[in-house]
Amino acid sequence: MIRLTNPPILTHSFIPILLSLLLLGSTAEIEVTGRVLSTYGLAVGNHPVAIYDDNGQQLASGVTTSGGRFTLIYERQSTSADQGPGAEQPSSFRLGHAYPNPFNPRTVVPFQAADDARATITVYNLLGQQVLQAEASLARGTHEIEVRLGDQLAQGPYLLNVRGDGFSESRSMTFVSAGVGGGEPGIRIRSGANVRSEQSFEPAGGIISDVEPGMADGSVAGRIHPGTKTGGSHEPRELRTGAGHIHPEKQTAAERTFLLVISDEWGFERKEVEIPADVDHATGNLTLEFALSEEELLDIVQEATFQYFWDGAHASGMARERIHIDEPSADLHTVTTGGSGFGLMAIITGIERGFITRTEGVDRFEQIIGFLEDADRFRGVWPHWFDGRTGRVQPFSQLDDGGDLVETALMAQGMLTVRQYLVDGDQREQELAGRIDELWRDIEWNWHTKSGTENVLYWHWSPNHGWEMNHTIRGYDEALITYVLAASSPTHPINAEVYHQGWARDGHIRMEGHTVYGFPLELRHNGAEQYSGPLFWSHYSYLGMDPRGLTDQYADYWEHNTSHTLIHRDYAIINPFNRAGYGRDLWGLTASYSVDGYAAHMPIQNDPGVISPTAALSSFPYAPEEVMRVMRNLYHHLGDRVWGPYGFYDALSIRHNWFPERYLAIDQGPIVIMIENQRSGLLWDLFMSAPEVQDGLQKLGFESPHF
Repeated sequence: MIRLTNPPILTHSFIPILLSLLLLGSTAEIEVTGRVLSTYGLAVGNHPVAIYDDNGQQLASGVTTSGGRFTLIYERQSTSADQGPGAEQPSSFRLGHAYPNPFNPRTVVPFQAADDARATITVYNLLGQQVLQAEASLARGTHEIEVRLGDQLAQGPYLLNVRGDGFSESRSMTFVSAGVGGGEPGIRIRSGANVRSEQSFEPAGGIISDVEPGMADGSVAGRIHPGTKTGGSHEPRELRTGAGHIHPEKQTAAERTFLLVISDEWGFERKEVEIPADVDHATGNLTLEFALSEEELLDIVQEATFQYFWDGAHASGMARERIHIDEPSADLHTVTTGGSGFGLMAIITGIERGFITRTEGVDRFEQIIGFLEDADRFRGVWPHWFDGRTGRVQPFSQLDDGGDLVETALMAQGMLTVRQYLVDGDQREQELAGRIDELWRDIEWNWHTKSGTENVLYWHWSPNHGWEMNHTIRGYDEALITYVLAASSPTHPINAEVYHQGWARDGHIRMEGHTVYGFPLELRHNGAEQYSGPLFWSHYSYLGMDPRGLTDQYADYWEHNTSHTLIHRDYAIINPFNRAGYGRDLWGLTASYSVDGYAAHMPIQNDPGVISPTAALSSFPYAPEEVMRVMRNLYHHLGDRVWGPYGFYDALSIRHNWFPERYLAIDQGPIVIMIENQRSGLLWDLFMSAPEVQDGLQKLGFESPHF
């Protein structure tokens, strides 16, 4: 076993807020002032602040005021380097903005070795002291380096360096929950499922000043993966701009680089700040304001959640119905139609955000489309679930062993989005777009009106049980997209009367003048007319169908979805049942796991005190400021209980002290997609560019800025 014999100098007492900078120059006093922002962007106080030099010596310290402000004054000692601009200064380490899963005391870093190599893997603390080391022979191919801080090493920033003959590659890591059930610290190198090396170590002190900034081309590459890696592979790629490397930097008297590491008890945030040389010989006044930016947090949440559909996907490429971290063997081969449709759109997001390459994404698209071509279909309609190993239907219930039209609509929404993404691509992409088009054209939407005999769509049909499920699709709920796509079909369309008489109930879907907490809610929510239904009703149909400016004779859908979102927020603030934790920083009820299994949570009628992160997060376009408060609360204040390898877990209850480590595909997908729609409109623009969709919407009487 590995034991730490010389703990690092960096201790918990200085972790909450650390200002580490390179001190050079005269004997003048220098004043550094700052204002620390809380995770909500509001001023907070009573946080320690300290300045260190690159040898770990504390030069000044203080505590923030109630307004979050601090003032530190240190005496700057003269050095031989103070001979004017251009003089070289001693090296220092710079930590980039890389954010792995901070609530796991282990971090897994994939590395791709181009050739067989002997490598030394070393972990350094912020002061450059070696705390862990392992030697390994890395064969050509992909390897995983797992770093465990265990119970004995302090939380905080660390550097991972992989060094061999002709290459040296570094990655920064941040651990927050070290010391909580982490066991012994150590390094393991895996190739596939096999542990290649587990090496004990003897800590070595001293500043490491020769970490090389680059690597030999084609030798070793890697990246921080946000969370525990569960499968799949990655081509080597660089982190986002400004991320990934700690390296020595020759500095001049023209500027100074500060490394500001800020945290409360829940998480770390970092920022590099440069100040001019005019503080060298006089009292300087550097003002700093910092909190994890919205863009950085959105990147973290999107990438981690995207991994559900990438690393977490079934071997078939399809999305697994569920992933239980606390029960890994649960439903290993159950894959889902609708959730995989969400996954298609999440993969587009992953390509455009740089989480994967376009080639990797197209490879996965081909895998999924190949599965769907060979899988069971019932008049072109896919079932709710498949066995991922065979493509055969896995019954959802005793009578539900055939086609599921709503799940198929969610898949078709994703397929058409991918088709539009690829249609102007290279020959391979255009051929794949053509295969998608054939699957789309094969769906017999009109069959689900009982072969044209009724002006309403039916959810299920089975060759074994016919229409025995007898579930008509009527509004309002999550299924609006089913009618839009049925009307848009170039081969098996429904006529407009099916929409108006079936979905819209001959106009009775509308409740003129109805408001909740002052917000208009003029669509009749099925079984929840008074206070509104679960929030996924404002997500599923609008992953591709753009609600901005979308109207028909029944509703303004942007206004409706925004109202639906704010009703849930205000319900949590009013909190009529006094549910623990509810408020402006924690709200959102939807269908998810629940304390008693699975439930469609909603205001008043079904509120056991369970919050589902997807409810608020997937509502991001409708209320971005309000949703960001929830996202920051979940990540910074509840993250050690609700964050896992694929982002936020499916549900939580402070009231019941219930924090299951479980995910559902249909809840993870909308988070990635709707965040992207707010950030760039990517999926909305792609789906709405489909000519058939525009024709179908107009056929039903919709108006939209897209046509």
